[in-house]
This record gives sequence, structure tokens and C-alpha cells, in this order.
Amino acid sequence: MKSLPKSFWFFVVIALAVKAGLFIFIAVTNPNSILEIDSHQYLSCAASLADGFRGHDISRSYDIFRTPGYPFFLVVFHHWMHIPLIGVVGIHLILNVLAAWMTAKAAERIDSKLVPVSALVILLDFPTTVFSLMIFTEAVFLFLMSVLLYSGVRYLQDHRLRWTLIAALTLTAAVYCRPAAYYLPLMLGGLMAADALLRHRSFQMKLLIHVFL
Repeated sequence: MKSLPKSFWFFVVIALAVKAGLFIFIAVTNPNSILEIDSHQYLSCAASLADGFRGHDISRSYDIFRTPGYPFFLVVFHHWMHIPLIGVVGIHLILNVLAAWMTAKAAERIDSKLVPVSALVILLDFPTTVFSLMIFTEAVFLFLMSVLLYSGVRYLQDHRLRWTLIAALTLTAAVYCRPAAYYLPLMLGGLMAADALLRHRSFQMKLLIHVFL
């Protein structure tokens, strides 16, 4: 990235300090606050998935009303890597920072002037910070959306297949994390189709294949 104003870095430091301060405060004073009703459901699903990977029958214990994306995230970091739940929340905050960085990188490819505001919108968004301090899907979903944003911008610039694949895989993961993302492939595919028509006036077979992918 090109040189950014000092005021930008000032707000970045403030945002990171707030996130770190809230995390430390919760970890020291009230670690149980990271759990809500939905949190227990995600943890239950994660426990069932972990049992499934061990070869146990989970057909009667798994909650089919919860998508398995975020529970699988918990399986990896909490069950397999044995990171305590407060540590998982710390990973959430790291994902927040990575999401801001990915968003800024996407903005840089459109207009470098958008970099500061795009990064700060993510870093300073208070609801995102609060929900990322709980066992919720917000942090993982936001990170996936930032990867999708970056890969989408890259694809619209150079039409390389790898960016289509990354976008498709990211969307798949996002749907398994939050079902509302189920409709995003239609939006992204429509945007790709419109871009193909505007740039080339007619569909090229390669671009048509990309849209369907």
C-alpha cells in the first residue's frame, strides 16, 4: 500500500487498543460473557462433529438446524488444537484485523483513496467487535466476505480462473457458516455476466464457464 496519513494509523491504533482492551477485560473479569444461547448450540454441534470424526454415530445428536461451518471452525481450534474458548475469541479478533486488511487491499485496487476509510469501517465497527468477542459466527463470516470481496475485485480486473475458484470456495464456506449467503452466488454470477457483456459485448465461452462456476 502507498503511504497513508498519520491520522489513519492513529485510528488504527485506537481500534486495536479497544479490541485488545475489551478482550483482556472479558478474559480477566467475566469469561462466561462470551457465551449466549446460540453459542451453546454451536458448541453442541461442534462436539457432535468432533464425535463424528472419531467414528461415533451422531445421527441422533447433531442439530440439523445449525449449518456446520462455524461448528467445524470450533472443532479445528477448540477440539483438535485444544485452544480454550477465550483463545478462540482471540482468533476472532485476529480475523477481524485480517478482514480489514483484505478489504483495504480490495479498495486499493479500485482507488487508493478508499483504503483508509474501508479499513477503518471494519476496524471501528462496534457491533462487529462486540459479537466477535462471543462464540458467534460474525468474525469468521466477515473474514470470508472480505476474501470474497478481494477475489471478486481481482477477477473483474484480470478475469483469471483462480479468482473465480477462490470466490466459489469462499462462497461455499460462507453458506455453511451462515445460510443467508446462499443467495450471494446469484449476485456475484450476475455481476460477472454483466461485466462480460459490458466489456466484450458478447459472451465468450471462457467467461460463461466462469459465471456458471
